[in-house]
Amino acid sequence: MKNLIKFLFIFVVTAISFNHVYANSANWDLSVPADYTVSDDEKIEITDGVAQLIGSVTGAIVGNYDVGGISVVDVALSSDENTAYITKQTGGLIIVDVTGPSTPTLIGEYNTSVSGSSDVVVSSDGNTAYFADGSFAILIDITTPATPTLISNYDVGTLITGLDISPDGDTLYAINGFKFGQVHAVDISVPATPTLLGTSGTVDSGKALAISPDGNYAYLTRNGNQLQVFDVSNPAAITNVGNLGGIEGSSREIVFSDDGNTAYITGGTTGLHIVNTTVPTAPVLIITFNSSGSAKGVIISTDGNTAYLADGSDGLKLVDITTPATPSLTSTLDTTGNASQLKISADEEIVYLADVAGGLVMIDLTAISYPLDSPYVTLNTGQIFTSTIDTFTQTLGATNAGTITYQVSTDDGATWKYWDGAIWTLTTAVDGSETSSQADTDTNISILDTNGGTFKWRACLNADGTQKVERSSIDMTFAAAPVVEKSSRKRSGSRRVSQERVQELFGEKQLESDDTNENQEEPSISEFEIANCTVLTQNLRAPARNGQFNSYTGTIVVEANILQKHLNRLGFNAGPVDGIMGSLTDAAIKRMQTSLGVMADGYVGPNTRNAINASCMTTTPNLANEAAIAILIQQLQEELRQLQASS
Repeated sequence: MKNLIKFLFIFVVTAISFNHVYANSANWDLSVPADYTVSDDEKIEITDGVAQLIGSVTGAIVGNYDVGGISVVDVALSSDENTAYITKQTGGLIIVDVTGPSTPTLIGEYNTSVSGSSDVVVSSDGNTAYFADGSFAILIDITTPATPTLISNYDVGTLITGLDISPDGDTLYAINGFKFGQVHAVDISVPATPTLLGTSGTVDSGKALAISPDGNYAYLTRNGNQLQVFDVSNPAAITNVGNLGGIEGSSREIVFSDDGNTAYITGGTTGLHIVNTTVPTAPVLIITFNSSGSAKGVIISTDGNTAYLADGSDGLKLVDITTPATPSLTSTLDTTGNASQLKISADEEIVYLADVAGGLVMIDLTAISYPLDSPYVTLNTGQIFTSTIDTFTQTLGATNAGTITYQVSTDDGATWKYWDGAIWTLTTAVDGSETSSQADTDTNISILDTNGGTFKWRACLNADGTQKVERSSIDMTFAAAPVVEKSSRKRSGSRRVSQERVQELFGEKQLESDDTNENQEEPSISEFEIANCTVLTQNLRAPARNGQFNSYTGTIVVEANILQKHLNRLGFNAGPVDGIMGSLTDAAIKRMQTSLGVMADGYVGPNTRNAINASCMTTTPNLANEAAIAILIQQLQEELRQLQASS
């Protein structure tokens, strides 16, 4: 009898929502990261519809060229990456074949009589090497690397501490590092006859020098912890146009992002300075990243997201600069010596590191380690189902090499279970130790919960340390919600739940048609009396609890326990009757609303409350009595209109 009244309410409400469609499957394709929660965002990420472990570059030294204990200062690469050019502290240039990074071989050498070689740059055509050697800018013909030949040199008068070439390759810029130094612009369009174009005003002890990507500005660091910007668009009239204090430490390198809007400046023991250079005349320090070592050389990845940092005795460090204001260390590799300067291959797989103590060191960056503690992804919003779940499938990422295991919940994440080989077992473990494979989950999912609930999954990504783990989607199917079909009562134009589905859900056969009870006396609406259960009068919604004020109720809540009794009586499993509307009660309300064909919002307002109260009626209305049904329909439709109008 009680189930019959529930059927009547379904009949009434679905008559209002003629176009409502019930889904019996769900797909989570991870296309919206905000729909999911990860256990540790430093170990797992969701991008481009894939959840994956975040690997750390462990790197591995694969080759070394020892220059006989002589300190190596800087390194440059040929455009084909087959040849490395390294300067040595005792003076001169060493040319090394690095076609096979694991077996570097000496090709040629150019020695000078002056101690103190530093920066080296190779022309874009690969035919000329420029390097600083004491006070001289040396130009070397390297067309034949085995026999490097002096083309010319240019003397700036005192020790060169920074050297760079304009983007068009026609102008060499050098800064000398004594107290009364200057920026020198030298025409090298004819390498055999370098010619001075102009100099800047006095620079106090210049340190590092770099030309902006557009070739219009020279940036240099100087004594007094300053960054100075010079307009070199007209090399004959070099002008100081911008200054920035706070660039502390012994700077050795300045590099730019591709767009020229950000400069990265090494500062020795102070770390890596990141500067906004969008307006060259007004550079702004964004942040200084403390690298913990002695930052000397830096290069930026092609995508602009990683800074490769030569950090002195601390070796090679990879710094995430995706957001320049919040740089973070991602990997460290001890190079055993004292990392000074570096270059990287175009595919970013090999780093060529000038190590003061270790010569030229080749580092393979393809070696990546992955977390071992099985971080996980959890669904934020559960899927409501009304009886059983039928299947549970997954799609792995294209390059997945590890495994993914699961925990599942049918009470919106309040409790979690895994298949232990025999039964579904409760667990509180979040370390991946008590989980089920996708196959076991799928095979046994149909007996997880046969009463419906709010389904959630937790996916643990498991690797052995070297495996990349990726998952792109999860699918599930579940027993269909009530089937809605057109009513046979053409005059009302309403819709009803099929008799077969009602029998399946409520276990009580309903009256089949109008003419089966034509001789039965028809009760009036006034004869519907309430018995054996308490009528609900309050509007309720989680997290309401007895004894506390709730805005939906508008007063002190006193009926949360009554609602829980009703839900349990009707088979929707609200859990303990404790007067506290937690996640179990909320999920039970939504399951009931789903079965009624109304929006499952968890709000027990007039319509949902009437359905519950109607289920307490002791007299079974004759479904053949369309007049009685019509009255109920009109009452409930009017209440629904009022509720919608008020909202």
